[in-house]
Amino acid sequence: MRLRGARGFPLPAPSRYRGLRPRTPGAGAELAVRRGRPGVAGPPVRWNPRAAEPHIDAAGEGAGRGAARLIRRHDPSGIPQPPRRGHLPAVAERRTKPGKGAAERVGPCHAVRMDRQRRSHLAHAAHPIAAPIADDSVARLLDRAVADEADRALDLGCGGGEWLRRLLVRYPWMRAEGVDIHTAALEQAREGAEESEVADRLILHEMDAAVFASAHRFDVVLSVGAAHAFGGLLPTLAAARELLTPDGHVLVGDGFWEREPDAAALSALGATWDDYADLATTVDRVVADGWTPVYGHVSTAGEWDDYEWSWTGSLSRWALDHREEPDALDAYKAAAEHRSQWLSGYRGTLGFVTLVLRRSP
Repeated sequence: MRLRGARGFPLPAPSRYRGLRPRTPGAGAELAVRRGRPGVAGPPVRWNPRAAEPHIDAAGEGAGRGAARLIRRHDPSGIPQPPRRGHLPAVAERRTKPGKGAAERVGPCHAVRMDRQRRSHLAHAAHPIAAPIADDSVARLLDRAVADEADRALDLGCGGGEWLRRLLVRYPWMRAEGVDIHTAALEQAREGAEESEVADRLILHEMDAAVFASAHRFDVVLSVGAAHAFGGLLPTLAAARELLTPDGHVLVGDGFWEREPDAAALSALGATWDDYADLATTVDRVVADGWTPVYGHVSTAGEWDDYEWSWTGSLSRWALDHREEPDALDAYKAAAEHRSQWLSGYRGTLGFVTLVLRRSP
């Protein structure tokens, strides 16, 4: 018998992971945008953007304030991870594991060949927050999550680092760390931090967010649109709990069904109807897991439309303006396919909720 949630939607099976092959254990890296950050294992490597390969820094010192230092290290677990479930079509495509970027959706593969990380970078040119959340909503969520006494923030699945960049600009006393598996996304995060003059307060780790560990706790742990990296919303919160200070805040965002999905929506998303629940059931599960919502934001139809039009429009604009580029046709086709899937498939069906949580007593 299939169990159903509060509004009749079926309850997801927590142990079922979909859409992606198991992660292959291997070498990861920590990209530290801070002078003098000690390595975890192996010699530190100073990043030289003019060289084809990084060079060993025998003294273990970084290249100076605001410069990036790359420290290679092996996956501490060494254990293959289970396949992750499907995830949001464009909200989390920058973070798909393994490879938080594969296609914009899980399901039938795109016919296009353009590098997925490059496509994501181009598609988010006009909307760097990779979720259907407007700038004022982002600022309000950060204000609710960052307490006056907060000192450290962590983003699990940080992608291009836009949440952390805005946090560090808004709260100049904060320090932050970001974790993502994609080198290109972390390079984008580093560049953004340097442009905003906050690079000396940011550390970036190139590794699987699901196995990240730290010797210290964080006052704010963020993970917006990256639940696929952990196998779902509750496993994401379990990971955040291990890294959070006792009175800290978690800022987490994930999808839910605005209405029961039809065949067109499920096909467009490459999903099954138990990948998500309705909003009430989603929040009930979070509360039952030992969390208290102290604020929340449900993305509006306008925020969704702005995000999707920005995503497809930016990619289309680039393709039209760079027709001589080898990837131009692939980018154009990807934007057209995504736009059709959104408008004819999941628009008005897939929702997105961002919660600010604290531990329940």
